[in-house]
Amino acid sequence: MALLEPILSRHWSRDTSFHASGGWTPMNPSHGQCAITALKVQSLLGGELVRVSAPGGGIHYANRINGEIHDLTADQFQCPVDYSRRTVRSRQQILSCSATAERYERYSLAVDVALDARLPLTEIEHVAILNARYVADTHKRPEVGGVVQTRIRPPAIGGANLSAGQRVWMKWNSGPIVARSELSSWHEGQFDSTNVNDIRDRCFGTSLYGLDAYWMAVASRRAGAYCVVRLTNEEWLDSPVWPATRSRGSSWVSLDTLRKKVQWLAFESAPFRKPPEGGAVSAALCYSVLRRDSFTCQHCGRKAPAVELHVDHRVPWSEGQARDIDDLVAACRDCTLGRGKTTASLAKRVSCRD
Repeated sequence: MALLEPILSRHWSRDTSFHASGGWTPMNPSHGQCAITALKVQSLLGGELVRVSAPGGGIHYANRINGEIHDLTADQFQCPVDYSRRTVRSRQQILSCSATAERYERYSLAVDVALDARLPLTEIEHVAILNARYVADTHKRPEVGGVVQTRIRPPAIGGANLSAGQRVWMKWNSGPIVARSELSSWHEGQFDSTNVNDIRDRCFGTSLYGLDAYWMAVASRRAGAYCVVRLTNEEWLDSPVWPATRSRGSSWVSLDTLRKKVQWLAFESAPFRKPPEGGAVSAALCYSVLRRDSFTCQHCGRKAPAVELHVDHRVPWSEGQARDIDDLVAACRDCTLGRGKTTASLAKRVSCRD
């Protein structure tokens, strides 16, 4: 939301204010802008439109996203806004007022131009979506080192968007963004099943280099384009970041517009989803357990990516039915099987749900 607020406020004006005939001044730019601002926030980040009584009388609109109230125009009032007696309104209800619809269309178009303008190369950031099976990490810091993107059709990654020093956010597959790093270097090219080892050699010193299963999977694609990206200055985030959008198949996303930055770096709290059923736990809790245990099997001591890690219950779910972090442990697939579970019961092991 911190990324979005300056963009939205920049386009407030007397013409977009509900009280254009009086009350709006450059010193109080949010005056009369609540409805169109709340509508634009919802179009970008989802959630509900809430209506409350404004301090001093009248109607005021805000957003409720992931259970939290976000009000970007509350500073127009001298008294705090009371959100306890709110009602939910639909977009159609708010836009049924022709004057509001006209103001919103004018405002939304102006904001869209700013959101969709291509950023300078130095301001472009990226999101790398990682599979925990292919990453070696410690509780102290991530140890990724490099990312490989392959596609049947070129380019694997848009090289025109890459520049040394750009920020690269690391997102856990089916989970939140958990770390950040910087782009150090990259190499692009074409591959087929005969030169996969050339790509592998460019990953020397990273966790991917020694992962035979990964390179067998690359070779099975027969031919295509590749890009090897090397990372540096990796560090965990104090709190995960939850995107308001999805990658739709790609494991590398370039944030080359403000719209993409807003949607990918949206929330500091987990979006509301239906609670997991049975022994399943959320992706955020899986990540917390794996990081606490330094991505190491707590039974045999082996680490990812040499082994496939899962999150398991210390006490079988059928006996304790606990989903607290203290009741969970990182365990490799072999040790999970070795604890006497049958193949059928293994299918019920803890899964990480988005």
